[in-house]
Amino acid sequence: MTILNGGNIGIGTTGPSRNLDVSGIIGVENAGVEKVYLYASPTGADVVFTGVGGNVRFDTRSGGISYINTGNVGIGTTSPGAYKLNVAGNT
Repeated sequence: MTILNGGNIGIGTTGPSRNLDVSGIIGVENAGVEKVYLYASPTGADVVFTGVGGNVRFDTRSGGISYINTGNVGIGTTSPGAYKLNVAGNT
């Protein structure tokens, strides 16, 4: 771990350029169970959120799989109602 005079902190890097700069995989767990997983690779990023009701994954790497397998999804709205996918707007 590196702490620079300006206050930037680096984990896995000796030259942090942000308040917190991490090189490697980040995991957040609760009671020993991983709930958030973040991996930044040279070709993209993979972010996974895990919960009792289902999972959400965004994978921007080539050939990556992204999904939401819990609840209903709203794009442009915070209340998708009874629809599995509710898109608000016409553009």
